[in-house]
Amino acid sequence: MTKPRVTFAVIVLNGEPFTRYCLRQIYPFAHQIVVVEGAVARAMGQARPDGHSRDGTLEALYAFKEREDPGHKLTIVSRDGPWAGKDTMCRAAAERTTGDYFWQVDIDEFYRDRDMALVLELLADDPGLTAAAFRQRSFFAAPDFESGSSYLLAGGDVFRRLFRFAPGSRYVSPWPPTVVDVAGLDQFAVRPLPTESLDRLDVRLFHYSLLFPKQVIEKTAYYAAWDIPRGKALPDWAEKHYLGLADPFNLYTANDQPGWITPYDGDHPSQAQALWDDARRGRLDVAPYPAAGRKKLARLSVSPDYRRRIRVLTDELARREPGERHMPLDDPFFVKRVREQVDGLRLAVVNQFDTCGGAARTAFSLAQALNAGPDDASYLVWKNKRRDYWIETVPANADGSAPDGAAAKAGLPGYDLTGAFVWPTRPAMARAELINCHDLHAGYAHPFAAAFWSLGKPLVWTLHDMQAVTGNCAHAFACDKWRTGCGDCPDLSIYPGLALDTTDRLWRDKQAAGQVLDAHVVVPSRWLADVVEKSFLGHLPVTVIPNGIDTAVFAPRDRAAARARLGLPRDGVVLSFCANGGLADAWKGGGHLLAALSRLVPRFPKLSLLNIGGDLAGTGLPVVNLPHSDDDDALAQAYAASDVFAYPSQADTFGLAMLKAMCCGLPVACLGVGALPELAKDGETALVAPPGDDDAFVSALARLIADAPLRARLGAAAAARGRAYDVATMAGRYRDLFVRVLAERTARPAKVRREITRRQRAAAPRLLQALDAAGNAVGGQALAAALDRLPA
Repeated sequence: MTKPRVTFAVIVLNGEPFTRYCLRQIYPFAHQIVVVEGAVARAMGQARPDGHSRDGTLEALYAFKEREDPGHKLTIVSRDGPWAGKDTMCRAAAERTTGDYFWQVDIDEFYRDRDMALVLELLADDPGLTAAAFRQRSFFAAPDFESGSSYLLAGGDVFRRLFRFAPGSRYVSPWPPTVVDVAGLDQFAVRPLPTESLDRLDVRLFHYSLLFPKQVIEKTAYYAAWDIPRGKALPDWAEKHYLGLADPFNLYTANDQPGWITPYDGDHPSQAQALWDDARRGRLDVAPYPAAGRKKLARLSVSPDYRRRIRVLTDELARREPGERHMPLDDPFFVKRVREQVDGLRLAVVNQFDTCGGAARTAFSLAQALNAGPDDASYLVWKNKRRDYWIETVPANADGSAPDGAAAKAGLPGYDLTGAFVWPTRPAMARAELINCHDLHAGYAHPFAAAFWSLGKPLVWTLHDMQAVTGNCAHAFACDKWRTGCGDCPDLSIYPGLALDTTDRLWRDKQAAGQVLDAHVVVPSRWLADVVEKSFLGHLPVTVIPNGIDTAVFAPRDRAAARARLGLPRDGVVLSFCANGGLADAWKGGGHLLAALSRLVPRFPKLSLLNIGGDLAGTGLPVVNLPHSDDDDALAQAYAASDVFAYPSQADTFGLAMLKAMCCGLPVACLGVGALPELAKDGETALVAPPGDDDAFVSALARLIADAPLRARLGAAAAARGRAYDVATMAGRYRDLFVRVLAERTARPAKVRREITRRQRAAAPRLLQALDAAGNAVGGQALAAALDRLPA
């Protein structure tokens, strides 16, 4: 096994006090050491008039060569006057290389002996390796404090340093360091030694560029001459933050990103330790970092609060992809979650999914809009697709296990779930001033969750359907048992569905939970508000806040261009329909629309239908399927390609899909069910048929298909009406309500508090008994403890 011959190359200006210690560290492993000394043109302000180091670096190099170079390994390259650039200096070193490998070392970079020996052993074992990059450890003010930074975690901690240097090799650039072979191939593109492999072996580059104030001041002055904003700000950073410690999260030279310190008690390269020992004992002409500052750093580095904030930050950076880890100091996560500077409200928004479904899209849009302002809104969901920092998944069970469905099989869905009873102990909900929950009925949260949460914090419950006030169904259709008590259910299959008819018990349990519930209810329509006011939740205040959408995306577009993109014919009328599952969604009237289409096609041969959200085949009708997508732009494009939105929904508490179509300039044909007439104004923006009247619905569609001027008039009015339903308006109304609820809770008279407590204590035994019967000890204990905390 042939020992690799390594040329170490050092580019240096003002390298004291590191010079001889750096050379001593690499000397035993070097075939050759080439040091290129002097200033580039832009660094002449930190050099002598002749371009050499003004701190004695050149003299220290010659002293080392005379006294400590018995093997004649050291070559010193210098010149009078400035070098053209750092690339010129690096090439000067490369041109003198006689080794098989070129190992670039900055004067303040060190390696442990074991690490260099191990790297040489790896090269000897596998001569085909062409390059290596090392992950650095950087130190701040003293070897006891390791630097951290989002810049480092984004990849800035990996330094390309080692290159195979065969005949014909050339040093191309120092940004990043690049050596190419005789064929022009970057050596890192051939067979590099994986950095991850070196990490597993604990091979590190130890970087001491922030150890001594003298060096930091000189380097920051040097980089200030560079034509980059970060460099120009470095002298001020050195004064305020490196020496002044003004900001415990601005302690790295990437001064436009968070930087911090952590205690370090590991070993150091022997010569780095010798350097530090000599500096502390006054043997060197360099002043260590001030003792008072080191004491302050020592206290900071072990502060529980500081370490907690670092964990919050590094956990978020680890969650992000490497390219997303460059975090500016004004990043909302850093400001709100690490610095904990929240000028607005702290909120927890809860839903089953983050973006799947109408309720999820509304809750997501609300949280997103609030976080774009001064508020800090955590969005707690059971399942997520997006990776926004403010979205956090929560478990259905306290132990993290998945729901097993046992209680659902007994007709008591969710009664065995324990997660909702421990969510308040999680930081996101614990720091919230107010909870805004949305859909809670889909098998991830206990049915008593909202009532339980309201015992501890102000709560606003947004209802998107009827399920909170029925024994099971999200829509009661023609059944009105929910007003006085369910039981003998006519259709257990209605979502979310039941295996057994337990609707009487479920209704009564919900009624009791409603008495424990201390909340403000939000609904998206006046129709649903009327339902709530007639239900067992009628004692609670109710506010109507219509759902909002992105009216910048859902807006009229060029129809011909949209059709061309979708491959649709330019002529002929195109109907569109959108639902979860498309035409397969019975609630939204998919079957009724297919029946209508079969009657209309003979009269209008060029008619076609866009089935958005579904994939229905074999109908024999001109149906074009557009499978579900979370891409709002794609949905708006589909609407833009359409002429009419056909929506024979059988039950609707708002009409979100219809609103999006209206905003895109589509006239609507629909049935006057539920809340739809609140959006679709008959004769103004839509043609509205009576509920259940399929003939009238077909006639409405036929009028719109045949009458282009009517379509244009209704479509323009629909777009104008839809613009009022933007997300910003919705979020503003929610925020105003949150502020009001918080103020009312604070100012609540003692008499009112006592009456609410009396009501809660009277209803609570039924909930405790239900939890005990379901074997839900976690829920029972949590609810009992919350009740004990109520005022007497």
